[in-house]
Amino acid sequence: SRLGKILSREYGIAGQTDPQWEDTRAWYEGVKKDCELIYQTGLSDYLACLDDARYTVFMAIRGEEPAVLQEGAWERMNALGLKENPEGKPGLSYYAVAAGGAAIEAAGSGELGTEGRICGGRISYEIKSTGAGEKSACSIRIGESELSRNRRGLNVVVYNHVTKTVVDSVCFDIMDPAAPASR
Repeated sequence: SRLGKILSREYGIAGQTDPQWEDTRAWYEGVKKDCELIYQTGLSDYLACLDDARYTVFMAIRGEEPAVLQEGAWERMNALGLKENPEGKPGLSYYAVAAGGAAIEAAGSGELGTEGRICGGRISYEIKSTGAGEKSACSIRIGESELSRNRRGLNVVVYNHVTKTVVDSVCFDIMDPAAPASR
């Protein structure tokens, strides 16, 4: 730090290492990263932040128009373990659950969904996407809480296994890539 350099250089005060700080540095960096997620408004940059072993990422699409992904978005989705590229498919029903480079996902028409458990079976989830039509909707439930924004586009919920909390719930309008993220 700047102050540390001044104290050392001008006053001869030797630097000290604080074991408590060093022991909690990784925790601090993780919490800082969690907080920075909400400042990401572009899909590609947001997806790049999600490649983290601490996270389970839930995604569901709602909308009738074909998806148009920002440059680099599909590559980053693929890095999370996703194989179904939603781009250019009108009325697509799509959901994904990604963690640790592996994913459960489905794409098609009509209502799609799955349920399961995370955190060693302690926490349940349910995810659905209905794609096109009058009743177009998506749902991402963790435990008893509905967390999806249920807005047009790619709805994303991020769960942190270390802090045991949902760190973000956001929607990216992938039918209009110029639109900002909505929280």
